[in-house]
Amino acid sequence: MPETETELRNLQRRFYQIAGFPRTIGAIDCTHIKIQNPGGPNGEYFRNREGYFSLNVQTISCPDLKIMDVVARWPCPEELYNESLIRTRNSVERSYGVLKRRFPILSFGSRLKIETTQAMVVACCVLHNIACDHNDLEPPELLGMRMPVIDDLNLREEHEPKEGNARQQLTEEYFQF
Repeated sequence: MPETETELRNLQRRFYQIAGFPRTIGAIDCTHIKIQNPGGPNGEYFRNREGYFSLNVQTISCPDLKIMDVVARWPCPEELYNESLIRTRNSVERSYGVLKRRFPILSFGSRLKIETTQAMVVACCVLHNIACDHNDLEPPELLGMRMPVIDDLNLREEHEPKEGNARQQLTEEYFQF
């Protein structure tokens, strides 16, 4: 992996030259490498969904196909991968639930300008983190509170943003023909 600012900028430039995708310093992927059954009590952990034994090897490559990072220690049964992914992602999904219970406007919708809504979302996240730092992890449920969900179609015409979101800006800046 790049160790200096110069190396990092060089990688970004080289990746950008491939297809115009900005700020990229590596391409990550995984591949199955066939192995013989390692045996023992955990041998089946190495059987993949195709039925053969393999290691799930993860690499990060640079534009000249050199491998900058490799992890070759993972068994690869899909069940383990899926379970691990689900359990790992569960924390971000749970944080959304707590965040939206703590700040119901995030669930029900906003009639504010897009820029104001964006700032409000960031402020809610900062306040949420402060609450988490004080071990306030379970905000109260909305007891019978029903707020109308904002009609997205009506708001779209009234509050169409003049500038797009970050993804749209990235797309317009780097991927317009």
